[in-house]
Parts: sequence; structure tokens; C-alpha cells
Amino acid sequence: MPSLAPACPVARDKRFAWRGVVPGAALMLLVLAGCGDQVQAAPPDGATATTDAVDAQLAGDTGCTGTCDDGNPCTTDSCTAGHCVNAPVLDTACDDGNPCTTLDQCTQSGCVGTQELSCDDKNVCTKDSCDPASGCVYAKNDGVACDDGDGCTLNDACLGGKCGSGAALTCDDGNLCTTDTCDLKTGCQFTFNTAPCTDGDACTLGDVCSGGKCLAGTLTVCADGNPCTDDKCDGKSGDCVFLPSAVTCDDGNPLTQGDTCFAGQCVGTPGCGCTADAQCDDQNPCTKDVCTAGCCVNAALPGSVTCSDGNSCTQNDACDGGSCIAGAKKLCEDGNICTDDACLPDIGCTHTPNAAKCDDGIACTINHVCQAGACTGNITACACSVDSDCSDNNPCTDDACVAGKCSAKPSGAGKACEDGNACTVGDTCLSGTCLPGAPTPCDDGNTCTNDACDPTTGSCIHAANFSPCSDGNACTANDGCSGGKCHGGGALGCDDANPCTDDSCDPTSTVG
Repeated sequence: MPSLAPACPVARDKRFAWRGVVPGAALMLLVLAGCGDQVQAAPPDGATATTDAVDAQLAGDTGCTGTCDDGNPCTTDSCTAGHCVNAPVLDTACDDGNPCTTLDQCTQSGCVGTQELSCDDKNVCTKDSCDPASGCVYAKNDGVACDDGDGCTLNDACLGGKCGSGAALTCDDGNLCTTDTCDLKTGCQFTFNTAPCTDGDACTLGDVCSGGKCLAGTLTVCADGNPCTDDKCDGKSGDCVFLPSAVTCDDGNPLTQGDTCFAGQCVGTPGCGCTADAQCDDQNPCTKDVCTAGCCVNAALPGSVTCSDGNSCTQNDACDGGSCIAGAKKLCEDGNICTDDACLPDIGCTHTPNAAKCDDGIACTINHVCQAGACTGNITACACSVDSDCSDNNPCTDDACVAGKCSAKPSGAGKACEDGNACTVGDTCLSGTCLPGAPTPCDDGNTCTNDACDPTTGSCIHAANFSPCSDGNACTANDGCSGGKCHGGGALGCDDANPCTDDSCDPTSTVG
């Protein structure tokens, strides 16, 4: 007759592995079922018997013959009453074996990383990642834009995992009134200075920088005291220009009428009442002036007679119908970008040095600008083989090739130089710049000429004017300049209307 007792659990039946406290009723049921010799006492409250430990006990192992370490960092392993007990330990630090996690902690699921490892090295030149087998990986990120921390370089880029410097920053703002430098932290700096400058108007003298701008200096005053000229200053050359006008005037000669300005001089039409040819002089080089039968005759000279229309910017002037007709216009272009070419009626062609941008054609110079009538540049430290490779056309710098690199240093103060203006004498160097010396003296002491200096040749120019003057003869009145000389006017009247005196004129005295 078969047994009615329930079958005892086999050694491998894991339903009876200790996973907590086994209720007393369940344990009693096993004993009553005749399985008591196979059931061990339950572990202490809260303990857990592992499957392997139970298997060993059910297999007849009544003691902990081997180690109870289950290889789990989140259990406390021990042998209690002959049983291996692996009690869970929660909320404690552990190592899950993955280098890409941090703050690992024991949980019901075992050792778990609670936070991913940050591999950011704050370097834009690396690609940051984490390999579960080896940990943080920093791959080179070449070619990516970066900042090398130097404010004086441009277009920095990553190379070999580091930020490589780009090209040097150029800080020239083209303003003479700022001192241009580069600060490693902030980059270009443009500091206002008080250097001498030019405001572009040659009619102002002593221009100086202020607040980053060129302020005009003293204005040149041009006045010749002649009512028959329009007086002004040429803004390019700074020279006074006295252009003939055509307004009415008074020549002071009672024998003339309809006085008007002509070629910069007050000229009237001679009438009757003359006693000598000199009284009929109309100051016109294209008429022959004679006194006939007490009346003035001013006959036009033929066209073959040359003359001067009073304008130095025309050439080959000739008479026509009693008037001086201007010839061809003078061409003053010298082909030099570093000079302003002009023609002034009272002087002629002028070529004034300027400060224009230019190109000196030398590979080792930068920041080209006109100076003293020539194109100059600043020497860079580029490759060279001989000193001549480094010439910057600046007479006030000592240019040399040193160890294969160009260098330029300001010459000593006081060194003689040429500022490009032939009308200055004794030019000297100062801080790498040629300063103009004293102006060339051109005053010839003749009131009948306007004296000036040609900045190209240094030659003095004495242009004839039509100013009032004194011919040194006390017996002439209303003397005036013509052709660069002083000519006597009409005869001085010495008749005192006294029949008892013999009236005459002494050229050296006005006493009759």
C-alpha cells in the first residue's frame, strides 16, 4: 500500500532554499511529513541561505566545509549553524567594475553605478568619451577653431590636441593720431596721441593730434593790399595765390577814365591832356602808348609780340587785338603718387610731398605710406640675405639683415636727411622721421615780385605783380609795378598858379 505522506523535497528543489524566515507552520509540516532529517533549522531572522548552500545541506552536507563568499560585494557572507548565510547589504558603496560609472551603490539588484563618469577635460582640442573597458579617452580634435589665449593672433586652430597660434594680428588703423599696439589679453589698442599731423589743408600751420583727430593749427592769411587781385590760400600747397580780378577801381591818374582791373592792375583808358608818352601808359604790354596832339593813343601791337597774361600756369602767351591771350596750359604731373601736383598762377608747377598710402615694391616692408616724397614702409622680420633686401626708403632708419631677418632701427637724432621738399634747408632725423629744416630764403627785396620757392627744385620764383610802388622819382605820381619793375605814373603837377614863380620839379625832391 503506497504511503500517503507527501514526497520530500529533493536536494535540488530550490523552493526550499532559505530566502528569509521560514514560517514555523511550514517547517512543522516538513517534519510531520517525515522529512525532518533533511530539513535544517532556519537561519536567524532576516538571514538568507543561498541555493548552493541549501543544495549542499540537502545533499547531506551538515556543515560549512568550504568558503561562503558568493563574490557579491553587496552581501555579508557567513556560516551560521552549519549553513552559509549571505545577507544583503543595501545603500553602501561598491564597485560595479565599470570605469564609466561613479558613486556605485548596493541595491536590491546588486552593485549599480548611480552616475556616469564625466570625461570633459575642458579642452576644445580633444574629443572626450568613455570606454567601459579602459575609462576616459581623449582623442585629438585637429583643425577645430580654438583660442590660444593670445589676443594678438588670428584664426587659431587645434593641432596635436593643443591650440596652435594663428597669424599675427595687424593693429594699424591708418590714423596718425593713434599709437597702435597689441595687448596679449585684449588685442589691438589704439591710444590717442598728440603727434604733429596734417589736417589735409595746407593753409593751416602747426596742426596737432587731439582726441584721435588732427586739429587745424593757425590759418595762413593772404593779403597783398591790391584791390585788383582775389587773395586766397591754396589748400594743397599752402601757398598764397593772388588771382587777377576784373572789378572797377581807381588808378589815381586824372588823365584816365573807365578805370578797371586788368591782369592784377588798375588800368584806365587814357584821355586828352597829356604832354608826354609816359602819361599814356595803360600798363598793357600789348599796346603802344603815345601822346599825340595832347591826347593819348594806345595802338594794339601785332600778334607776333609775346607777353605774359600774369598766370604762371600758361605758356607761350601772345598779343591779340591789344590783349594778352593765354597760351597752352602747363602740365605738372610728375608721375609720383607721393606728391600732390598743382599749378599756382603766381608760381607755376608745384609738387608737394603728401602722406598717401602706397606700395614701395619691397617684400619685407608693411604699412606703406608716402614720406618726404617717397614711398616708405616698416621693416618686418622676414627672411633676407643682405642688407639691401631690407631697405625701406626711409633715410632716418638703419636697415640691416641680422641673422637672416630684417631689422630697422631709428637713426640717431640730428642725422642729416632730405624731407622731399627742396624748399627746406638743414632737414634732420628724429625718432625715425625726417623733420623739415628752415625754409629757403627767397625774398629778393623787390616789391614788384611775389617771392616763393619751388618745392621740387628748391629754386626761388619771383613772379611779377602789379602792386603800387615808388620809382624813386619824386616827379611822378601813381607809380605801379609792371614786368617785375616799378614804373613811374603821370607827371607830378607843380604849377602853383603864381606868375611870379618859375615852377619845376626836382626828381630828388618835391620842392619847386
